[in-house]
Amino acid sequence: MVSMTARRSRVAGAGWGVRTWLGVALPDRRTIAVVRRHIDVYRELLFINLMLAVAEPTLALLVMGLALGQFVDLGFDAEYIVFVAPGVVAMFAMFSTVGESLWGGYLRLAQQDLFGAMLATPARAEDIAAGEIVWGALRGTISVAAVLIVLAVLTPAWGLIASPLVLLTIPVAFLMGLLFAALVVAYIGYARTIHHLMYYFTIVINPIFWFSGAFFPLDQLPGWAQTLGWFNPLTHVVDIFRALSAGELTWAVAGDVLWLAVVTPPLCWLAIWSLRRRLIR
Repeated sequence: MVSMTARRSRVAGAGWGVRTWLGVALPDRRTIAVVRRHIDVYRELLFINLMLAVAEPTLALLVMGLALGQFVDLGFDAEYIVFVAPGVVAMFAMFSTVGESLWGGYLRLAQQDLFGAMLATPARAEDIAAGEIVWGALRGTISVAAVLIVLAVLTPAWGLIASPLVLLTIPVAFLMGLLFAALVVAYIGYARTIHHLMYYFTIVINPIFWFSGAFFPLDQLPGWAQTLGWFNPLTHVVDIFRALSAGELTWAVAGDVLWLAVVTPPLCWLAIWSLRRRLIR
């Protein structure tokens, strides 16, 4: 989309005093305004949004943990519902982030032309992209907080949470959300039709979902599958959530957090660059 506002945004992003990283202007306080806009829209349907954030993971946990769990032998001393609960938390955090950034982000970009309208304000393309990433991460974090409440309610019956360290999953969820939102924003910068969104879900999200160790131990798979699992970001998130739920702080957990912390910044840069390229051309 070519416009005078886009050209002004490009000039503003390259002016004196603007910090850049590899040719992309770093987002600033205007990003907060973009995020606040998304929060205001979310609050308009706050009750429904929160109900969905609680109902879906609760149903998944009960069906997979209790019904399916009767037929699953993990090969070690643990109830399946206790094993799968952290995976459900991570799974719905990812789905919340991806759903908001993929479908919501594309609609704001291509259908509603909301981003074009934002460019008529002091916000730059970089601020819009960063706002999308941060908001996607917040949606995932809200999902984790909601599911943790469910787990806390069910813990007296099934012992799902063994330590207050589980609260640390909330900041980890935000870091995970930044990663997955960045991946999606980078993709919608190239998506030309709404049909392309399903390609992303089928080709990217489905393998990440199934081969994350959320529903079965990865160490029971062949070596090559375990190696592939190491490159799966959701694998590290599930391992962190599972360890924190059990009250375990180990070097392995630190390694998983480090993996996320190292991979996320380059993906955020790629996402900002991709969406900026789409908005300013």
